Amino acid sequence: MFKLITRLLVVLAFSWAGSASAIPITDTVTLDGKEWAQPADFTGISWNTIFAVCGAGPCIGNLIVPFRFTYEMDGWTWASNAQVQSLFNTFTGRSDTAPTLFTEAYSEWAPAVLAVFDSSFSPGFGSDYVAGWTSSLDAYGRGYLPFVRDDNGDRPDLGGGDDEVSTKRTNFVFQQFESAGAWFVRDAKPVPTPATLALFGLALACMWITRRKRGAKVSLF
Repeated sequence: MFKLITRLLVVLAFSWAGSASAIPITDTVTLDGKEWAQPADFTGISWNTIFAVCGAGPCIGNLIVPFRFTYEMDGWTWASNAQVQSLFNTFTGRSDTAPTLFTEAYSEWAPAVLAVFDSSFSPGFGSDYVAGWTSSLDAYGRGYLPFVRDDNGDRPDLGGGDDEVSTKRTNFVFQQFESAGAWFVRDAKPVPTPATLALFGLALACMWITRRKRGAKVSLF
């Protein structure tokens, strides 16, 4: 609830400031030294739209997401299918290579993914998806749309309970796939450790003492 209220306030603030202003991506997930943007924040844009800004990897410029924001993309990389597979392996504990498909009944990894990545869409029957375009194409020129599906087990009478992780799904790059997002990644910024902060504080203290001594010597003359 708090997260929803925060997002609404951000939306109102930037709407008031002007829809043409580009904003930085702040809602991210950090894992294994990598920072991932929320794929759901990029729903409603086609593979070609992203390619115009990011090419097959590093992004340069801004990316306009209809009915949402214009995002600053400098420093971000449009993730490949292999990079997203590596991300998924972090949750599943497997060592799969893309493209691949894996299902497991009542898994622990699917709800774990949906706990940190916002759902891109929910088709009903208790299922939630996080999905998005990657920069990779298959042999037929179709863009890959890796996803994780959390079935939630709400409808066992309909075969519920089978969670799914896939880097095999593709779609034609010229099609506007409104339900998909996009996967963007960058190196996570290092967080100062307590020891580093202590050393920094000690250095500042030494500089201050040195300046005080110099000031004292000058005042003697």
